[in-house]
Amino acid sequence: MRIIKIIFMLIFLNAFGQERKINSTMKVVEEYTIDSYSCPVSILFYAGQEGETDNIFKLFFERINRKLNNRNVIIESFFDDDLNSSKEIKTFEDLKYDKSNIESRYVCILGLGDYTRSANGIYKGRNIIIDKDALYWVYDLYIMLVDTVTDEIMIKRKLNVKGEDLLDKGNNKLVKIIGRELKIIK
Repeated sequence: MRIIKIIFMLIFLNAFGQERKINSTMKVVEEYTIDSYSCPVSILFYAGQEGETDNIFKLFFERINRKLNNRNVIIESFFDDDLNSSKEIKTFEDLKYDKSNIESRYVCILGLGDYTRSANGIYKGRNIIIDKDALYWVYDLYIMLVDTVTDEIMIKRKLNVKGEDLLDKGNNKLVKIIGRELKIIK
C-alpha cells in the first residue's frame, strides 16, 4: 500500500509540478531550455498568424523593440503576412516560420493559442452589471527560440496569461517576462 502511495505521488508531481507561477496573472505551463544556452547577440522576433492577431503582434513588436533594444542585444521584429499558419496555435509544432524571409541566425517565434474573452458582465439577480475589472482575456503565448543555421530549438515556453488585452497592450510586464525568459534581462 505504501508503494502505491509513493507511485501515485510521483505521478502527481510529474504531471502537475511543471507549472511555474510568475505573478498573479501569468504562469509558465511548459518549458524547455538547452543545457548550453546563453543569450544571443541578436534576436529576430517573428510571428505570422491568420486572423485579427496581426495588428496586435505589430503593436507588441514595437513595445519589444522599445523596451529590449538597449540591453546589449540587437532586437528586430517581423510579422509575416504571407505565412499560411493556423489561426490558433495548439502545440509548439503549430509554430511555423519561413526561412526564406529570414536572414537572422536566432529567431524567437511567437504564437497565440486558446484565447478567450471573459463574460461581458456579472449577473446580480435579473440584472447584468458590466464591470470593467470583470472583462479580461485568457490565452496561451507560445515562445520558441530557434537557431536557424542548425535548426536547433534553444528555448520553448508556453505562458498562460490573463490580461485586459491580448498581449497586454498597455502593460509592459509581458515584455519583461519574455526578456527574462530569454535572458536578455537579468
